[in-house]
Amino acid sequence: MAQAIPMYSMSATLLPKGLSDQLDASMRKFWWSPKSKAGSYWSPMSWSSLCLPQKEDGLGFRKFWDFNQALLSKLGWWILSRKNCLCIKVLRAKYKIRDNWLAHHSPSNASPFWKSMMGTKHLIAKATCLLVGNGNSIRTWIDPWIPNLPSFIPTPKVDANLDIALVVSQLLIPNRSSWDIPKLSLLFEEHVVELIQKFSIPSCPMDDSWSWTATNSGFFSVNSAY
Repeated sequence: MAQAIPMYSMSATLLPKGLSDQLDASMRKFWWSPKSKAGSYWSPMSWSSLCLPQKEDGLGFRKFWDFNQALLSKLGWWILSRKNCLCIKVLRAKYKIRDNWLAHHSPSNASPFWKSMMGTKHLIAKATCLLVGNGNSIRTWIDPWIPNLPSFIPTPKVDANLDIALVVSQLLIPNRSSWDIPKLSLLFEEHVVELIQKFSIPSCPMDDSWSWTATNSGFFSVNSAY
């Protein structure tokens, strides 16, 4: 119950780190010494150990700071993936989000709510990757689109002729049924070319979409973010 009460506020506001630490301290105090409101107490296990999942011999408590960011990252994911709801449409329009939200810079006069969400970008970026549909909206050197690479973003070969505006659809042969292997070999190292070749090209035209790699389904969940 103590961890559930602040969840509504934590879903829309990033609490100060000091306040999160105080909430953790209150939980520790209640767990180890529920009858004492002041004074020292003995804790046979560290709070970090208690916060481990039960399968790792913890009790599954959640650190407020980390859980706060996980809750907020759900809204960030909705912004990134263009969730079809009025609130998200208004926010994307207000802050002029045209493409990859992760590469978008927040204006200095943004609302506290928006700044709170911007603070979760580092968390979302750790497990977010684009799925190639038609490749028209994926910027080859900027957007994350190769799952088995660090940060999911490829780097060009040393001697490659770098075109910063290159999109993934330009790496396909004219009828877009398969990858243009000679072109890939000119731009990427051999191991990257092998990874790209593993992607299947949709037989029917479809838009590029975002996938959450921390779940098997590809859909975002707060638990996986935490």
